[in-house]
Amino acid sequence: MPIDPHIAASVRDIVGAENFLDHPAETQSYGFNSYPAFTEPGAVVMLRDVEQVQRVVAMLYDRDVPMVIRGSGTNVCGSALTAKGGVVLSLERMTRILELDTVSRFAVVEAGASVDQLQKLAIENGLLFTPNPGNVAAVTVGGIIGCNSSGDLALSYGTTRDFVLGLDLVIHDGSLIRLGARCRKDVTGYDLVRLVVGSEGTLGVVTQATLKLVDKPEAETSVLVGYDEEQVGAEACLALLEERLSPVALEFMDNQTLRAVEAAFKIGIPDRAKAVVLARFFGTREATAAAARRAEAVLVRAGGFYSTTTAPGESAEHLWRARHWAYPALARICPTLYGEDIRVPVRHFPAALRRIYEIAAEVGIHIACFAHAGDGQLHPLLLTDDSDPVQKERADRFVEGVIDMALEYGGSITGEHGIGVHKSRYVKRQLDTPALELTARVKKAFDPKGLFNPMIFPNVGPVPEPQNVRRLAVYTL
Repeated sequence: MPIDPHIAASVRDIVGAENFLDHPAETQSYGFNSYPAFTEPGAVVMLRDVEQVQRVVAMLYDRDVPMVIRGSGTNVCGSALTAKGGVVLSLERMTRILELDTVSRFAVVEAGASVDQLQKLAIENGLLFTPNPGNVAAVTVGGIIGCNSSGDLALSYGTTRDFVLGLDLVIHDGSLIRLGARCRKDVTGYDLVRLVVGSEGTLGVVTQATLKLVDKPEAETSVLVGYDEEQVGAEACLALLEERLSPVALEFMDNQTLRAVEAAFKIGIPDRAKAVVLARFFGTREATAAAARRAEAVLVRAGGFYSTTTAPGESAEHLWRARHWAYPALARICPTLYGEDIRVPVRHFPAALRRIYEIAAEVGIHIACFAHAGDGQLHPLLLTDDSDPVQKERADRFVEGVIDMALEYGGSITGEHGIGVHKSRYVKRQLDTPALELTARVKKAFDPKGLFNPMIFPNVGPVPEPQNVRRLAVYTL
């Protein structure tokens, strides 16, 4: 449903007619994320600079128009779906890297810049930006800030939140608030930067960020080991961690994931493998080579039948491609793909994996699972078809069972994907009533009318509930 024509005319005056979309043929693609759901934007505004963001936000907020902030639309839990009559504020054209300070080790970037773009520039200057979610060529800086994304290197370096030094935030009245600083130590007042990171666009519009960089290591090595049984591979992950070899990444993939990756990309993993464990080490050439040799021995001793190791200076891309391309590989084999996201204390990783398969069998659904095993992050992916009501109901029961299992182990309902429309209804299972009430008061302080991303937690305005989002099967070739 297009927005009010008078409001549309006001927005066009600010951004230009070429940057305002309100015909369904133009806006439809902005009703999707990577989450299998669809909503219909009232309009899409293509923003080019912070001044436009300020003027558009102030005008829409004054007229009670719901807004959602969007980068490249890769979110897998529905964090950028519009409420009825809402407007998509697209930052996809705000892509500049404004500054790179190689001495102070930070970069200043616009929210629409791709993570891949920043990572490559950092490497060219002997530095790293380590938040590393899948498909970094498509993922934007604003997107990973919104969901506090992480990826495989979080085991050693931490999540996006650990790399954000400062933010520019446009709030409800169009004011530009500068949070944080350009230095690594700053305890001036409340840590509003860390509050905004992970808020999924519910507090305002992040337009620019100052991001910490770290030194690029002299060398790296990687080890891949295959297992005949998935549980043996999961236990091997704990065996490696107990050796205190300090991998910067420790990843796990199950049989269904491996078969999909091999079918799609021909990685070269043996058919016999029902699971693989991948470990990566950073450091000097001597240290990484020694760590890789020890890690390979530990992982094989723990039950591995196949192993391969890269030497310092040798590319490991052929190994990591299997893990980084797992999601698109699995998306090819079923009509509807849900990328679940839970976290448990690391010691419970093997038990949680076993329980995930048990829950899938109990409800009668097919799944695949890969994981950031080193920090207890599991991604069970539901291979289903939402056009079939029976499968849809089973998928919902599986999600509920997995969430409850994670909480029983002392974990979290989400570790890096965010809450979105997918998990808003489950937040009260993790947070108690006082915490929920306090969160709602924080939300109101930033967004009194509840117009920023109003379909997701914390919902404080009269907007559609998450279950009213229309979920669709996405048919693949």
